[in-house]
Amino acid sequence: MTSRSLHAALRPPSPRHGWVWWLPPAAVAIDVVAELLVHGSEPVSFMLIAVPPLAAATRGLRGTALSVVACLGLKMWIAARHPGDFDEQHHIAMYVATFLIGIASVALSWQREQTRQHLVRANSVAEAMQRPLLRPVPPRLGHLRAAAFYEAGEGGTLVGGDFGTPRPVEGTPPPPTASHTGA
Repeated sequence: MTSRSLHAALRPPSPRHGWVWWLPPAAVAIDVVAELLVHGSEPVSFMLIAVPPLAAATRGLRGTALSVVACLGLKMWIAARHPGDFDEQHHIAMYVATFLIGIASVALSWQREQTRQHLVRANSVAEAMQRPLLRPVPPRLGHLRAAAFYEAGEGGTLVGGDFGTPRPVEGTPPPPTASHTGA
């Protein structure tokens, strides 16, 4: 695996990477549909508080920050649709809670990105240090044909698991035995 493919493997999730990426927009859609179904008779916008942490786990820094702003705006819009709800004490507490959880989610997203970048750098350095040590195997070792196969000890990396074991290959004639005549 080259450092470019390693870098691609460690990239943050994208739509191609599965259903988890869709959790934040799905949570927003479910909340909006629920709000439209109950016509404000039940408070459902509290579900939006889960979107920023979901975004922190599946999006980058900008995506997480955008989810915080979108959820706060959507909460305020939902509350403003019902007279007297916008400035009620529990709604204000939900705005503050969403904002604080949003700040924590943005910090978590930033930390996740820093850790990912550190891992890419560490793997690149380890690979660069190891490459000169892995010399090509000569095609013959004495009377034996030689071949090499390298498999890292850890999947997705090129580092670790450096052991060499000579093994017979099927269809290869046995090596000639040396005859020694003693004096």
